[in-house]
Amino acid sequence: QKTTFLMINCEKVPYNDERVRKALAYATNVDALVKVVYGDTATVADCWMSPSILGYKSEKQIPYDVEKAKALLKEAGVSNLTVTFGSYENSVNLAVAEVLESMWREVGITLKLAVTDLATYSADNNSGNLEISYMNTNASIPDPSAALLVWPLNRTISLRHHDQVIQDYLDAGSREYDEVKRVKIYNDLMDYFNEKYYTIPIA
Repeated sequence: QKTTFLMINCEKVPYNDERVRKALAYATNVDALVKVVYGDTATVADCWMSPSILGYKSEKQIPYDVEKAKALLKEAGVSNLTVTFGSYENSVNLAVAEVLESMWREVGITLKLAVTDLATYSADNNSGNLEISYMNTNASIPDPSAALLVWPLNRTISLRHHDQVIQDYLDAGSREYDEVKRVKIYNDLMDYFNEKYYTIPIA
C-alpha cells in the first residue's frame, strides 16, 4: 500500500504555475525511472493511491514527451530552470535524483541535488523549504484517510498546494459512511489531482 511520488512545492515560483508542474511530468519518463530504481520490485503508479485503497482509480498519466515539456516551459515564460532536489542520505532518493537529472537535462532543466542529514531534511520539509523531493505514503489501512495524509491544508510538509477544493473533497470523504458514495468522492478527487499535478506519482 506504499505509493511514491515527486513532491512539488506549489508555493514557490515557478511551481505555482500548473504549466511548469506538467512540464516536469512530461519531462519524466516514469516507466524508465521505475525500472532503473526498483527493477521488478515496484510497478508504475497510475494513481495517487495504490490499487488496494478504497477510492483508487486508474488515471491516464502524462506521457514522456520532451517537446511538450519544452513547449509548456516556453508558454510559462520559464527558461534555464534550476530545480533544487532535496534529499537525505537515502539510496533510493539519490538514485531517483540521478535519473531525473539526466532526463530533465533534455528539456533544459538543471537538477541541483541538496543532500542533508535526516533531521535537517525533516525540518526543511515541515517548514516548507523543500522545493522538489521524492516522498512516499505508506497506508497502514486500505483507506484513503491513511493514503492521503500529505494532502490536508493543515499539514506542514512542503507540498503547500493551498487548494481548498482538495480539502473539501477530503472533508466530504471523511464524513461519508456509505461506501459507494465514498468511492465516488475519492474517484473525483483522483480526477482532480490528474488535472492539477501538484505531485507526480511514480511507483
